[in-house]
Amino acid sequence: MIVWVDGQCFQTGSRYRGIGRYAYELLRALVTEHSDLEIHISLNAALREEAIAAHKELTALVPQESIHLWHGIAQHGEVTGGYSAERRLSELALIHHVNCLNPDVSLSMSPFEGMGDLVVPLLPNPQLKAPLLGVFYDAIPIRYKDRYLQHPGALVAYNRRIEEHEGFDRLLCISDFAKQEAADLIGTDKGINISAGISSDFETILSKTLGARSIPDRKFLLYVGALDWRKNVAAISKAMAVLPKAISDDYDLVLVGDHPEHLLRAIVDEWCALGLDPHKLKPRGHISDADLVELYWNASALIQPSFMEGFGLTALEALMCNTPVIAARAGALPEVVKSEDLLFTPESPEDLAKKIEQLSNASRIEAIVANRRAEIADLYTWSNTASITAATLRHRAFKTTAKNDLASNRRLVKQQAKSFSGDRAAIAKTLALAEPIMEMPRRLIVDVTNTIKSEHITGIQRVVRKICQNMIAKPVHADQDFLITRDADGSGRYSTGGKLSLVSEPLSHHRIIPRAGDKVLMLDSSWHLFLEHKAFLLESRLRGADVIGCLYDMVPLKMPAFCNYGTPLAFRNWFISALETSNAFVCISKAVADELYTFLQDVDYPHPMKIGYWRLGADLSHSSPSQQIRKDTPRSVHPSFLMVGTLEPRKGHHVALDAFEKGWESGMDAHLTLVGTYGWGSDGLIERIRSHPEYNKRLRWYDSMGDEDLIALYGRSDALIASSYAEGFGLPIVEAGRFGIPIIASDIPVFKEVAKGAPTAHFFETGSPDSLLKELRKFAAGHNQISSKSKSALPDWPDWAESTEELLSVVVDGNWYKTFEPKNGNRFQLPSDLGRLNHKGPVDEDLRSHSLKLVSGSAAMLEDGSQRFFLSVTNQSQETWFGCGTEDGRFGVSLSFRTYDANGDLISGENARSNIVLALQPGDTHILPITVPADQILAGTAFIEAEMVQDAVAWWGSPLRIDALKAEQTSPQCSLAPH
Repeated sequence: MIVWVDGQCFQTGSRYRGIGRYAYELLRALVTEHSDLEIHISLNAALREEAIAAHKELTALVPQESIHLWHGIAQHGEVTGGYSAERRLSELALIHHVNCLNPDVSLSMSPFEGMGDLVVPLLPNPQLKAPLLGVFYDAIPIRYKDRYLQHPGALVAYNRRIEEHEGFDRLLCISDFAKQEAADLIGTDKGINISAGISSDFETILSKTLGARSIPDRKFLLYVGALDWRKNVAAISKAMAVLPKAISDDYDLVLVGDHPEHLLRAIVDEWCALGLDPHKLKPRGHISDADLVELYWNASALIQPSFMEGFGLTALEALMCNTPVIAARAGALPEVVKSEDLLFTPESPEDLAKKIEQLSNASRIEAIVANRRAEIADLYTWSNTASITAATLRHRAFKTTAKNDLASNRRLVKQQAKSFSGDRAAIAKTLALAEPIMEMPRRLIVDVTNTIKSEHITGIQRVVRKICQNMIAKPVHADQDFLITRDADGSGRYSTGGKLSLVSEPLSHHRIIPRAGDKVLMLDSSWHLFLEHKAFLLESRLRGADVIGCLYDMVPLKMPAFCNYGTPLAFRNWFISALETSNAFVCISKAVADELYTFLQDVDYPHPMKIGYWRLGADLSHSSPSQQIRKDTPRSVHPSFLMVGTLEPRKGHHVALDAFEKGWESGMDAHLTLVGTYGWGSDGLIERIRSHPEYNKRLRWYDSMGDEDLIALYGRSDALIASSYAEGFGLPIVEAGRFGIPIIASDIPVFKEVAKGAPTAHFFETGSPDSLLKELRKFAAGHNQISSKSKSALPDWPDWAESTEELLSVVVDGNWYKTFEPKNGNRFQLPSDLGRLNHKGPVDEDLRSHSLKLVSGSAAMLEDGSQRFFLSVTNQSQETWFGCGTEDGRFGVSLSFRTYDANGDLISGENARSNIVLALQPGDTHILPITVPADQILAGTAFIEAEMVQDAVAWWGSPLRIDALKAEQTSPQCSLAPH
């Protein structure tokens, strides 16, 4: 039997309140325990982010193909916009949508949604073919209309909804009280009490709570819920004020819930006005279920003072934790609590105070609670609720004999659509968008926008071309369509027809519309295009597609000093956007995947995230050393070392040159060959190489080299040096390992990962010339003992075809490395909720521990006369630091400096700050740049003191003093001026 469910209550504020919890638990129990019910759920595309969040949670209950999308066009909530033409057309569109799905019975989970938002719930209508049941929670707004229906349109809208309830086939009421409310207000006997229960998550946590109730540091009373007027929270403050002081002093009051600041402030102000100790009022905000169970378990009592409740879930939860519940004698609360000894008149704080005093009679209260818990344990369960609901659905369901094809469904709504004035084409489009998309073949949509648009060829673009060429040339996933696509300046995504070179190809007939089951792989480096891509990616998530970001490395976030101007900020913006739009990431190494996972942990990222990795292909990896190494090259009597890679600061060539210079000075006779083109920030390095006394002797540099010559050079070399500060992969290590060449590499995780294919690998402290020189000397000492150039052939590294297969194994077949699961476990988090990415206040002094070091070879005089330095900053605290703070510019953490002349007099105490790009995690090291302006150099700057600082808070002390003339770091204790 097919049951259609209106899922829009998961898109409004209800998802965080009782209605959302109730609807989710009821659905879960129906799915789990009643397999004959085929549940289909529809969401409103007008609330895009909310639909994405709901889709993510609902796929844990039903298959993805059972979650549908329709497009409402309401512009306002019904209270302010009235029962507008857009809302009426949206209702008709939803009816058409449901008719096309052809369920046996339909269920409106929350018929009063849409009062203040764009939701248009399904309500009874003659055009709806399937029987319609509704869930009835309470009628609190109409019972307290002077409080909740003050807006002129509110009462009209609410009364309209009440009248519509007469058309439901049955009303599923959450309590006997709610059933009686429905009878009184609607005048119907269609109500049936389906009750409620404790969530399975709550029960699981509760079952793990071992031992007897612990004794907290102080006794406390607990309130769980919202703070609006009908919750009557002020009664607790007033009761505490009239209690004998000897009793009130014993208790704190803990408040838990999603509490807006202005409502919480009113509670705090009243508490203080009553003369109560402000330190004894403890707001906790929204907390996890695990923390909530702990509070229930340790509380002296839960206070539930509401003027009206449709059920009383918090009371039920507390009783299941053997915690007394002192509840108002109102609404459905007496049904749950039962005992008169624990009920009070909600208008009487004095009555509440008497009930609190009774807690001193512990044995009597414990007996009451134990008896009631035994009664409710089997009575209030979601299994019971689901059984009653399922039986009612089965009883009311019937298969219509009317023909169910698209044409007949269109005819059914066509006549009613004629009554709408306005643009006929727009009306037709609205109804057409409501029609469910039929199941279609799966597609892998691969982004190549930047590769097509860019005039340059970067390493990432080479990866994009190689992967795409192999996807097209050798498709091995027969049930997967591959679409190579680009974004046309934000106006839409189009297929390139598999051709990566056609920049100006007319694309109007190749537009891609995402659909459920698609996988969108953002393979290209789209950092500066994130805004153009975002709309398509959110639409893809909205329609049920997976969006997979591709992470090559995190260098721009961690080592902005090594990046071209503007790249760190562009990458940061892209990365934040990718975290918002993606539900998976694929990385080019396990090391990068681990970095990403740790980052998500440290910033409390609130969404699950699938993380995978694959190995890049190596063009030289299948070349045979025995055939391609030049045989006529005589073996050198001196150890010969090779470095392969673009000349740029991140690659650590300065570190290698420093090490070799020290070695040459001390008699180490070794050769160093560099192969790599000019890169960003390499002018000083190039000048150093060309002017070096060993240039074209023991030091050689080739700015370009063909594959054949590079293979020969690998063959003539005794070891490869890789001295990078950071990498996403490490292709030269892979190539050298294939030719049996030992590796001497900086001690970074990715090098340890890819060096497993080398015959031997030695690692030195990253950025340390002395540590590298130590390894060079060890290697040179054993060089003369080597009798031949025997280079063993090692297991093949994947070529690009095999690399493509590894990638598809992850993104198509789902062979993910690991899945990040958030700690808080909150449901229905919006995609734009990204955790902690900024400071909202000062970093405590005991969480500022760090170290600063000058990066070897980084000091440089720039063309404009300014002087640049790169500093490594290591976070030695247990707190993650962020470069951003509040919107007004406070609290961001950065690196800055002061300048002094030779006498120690201050030249400038406020200079440009180098912010942490995103987040500096505990134990991690970032490399940040600082630049001393030319005018301060001309003013006689002799020393600078670099220091961490938090905006609008403090300089953190422990400055690093640098001799601006010698560019050498000195001890922080040698500071020339006090702060």
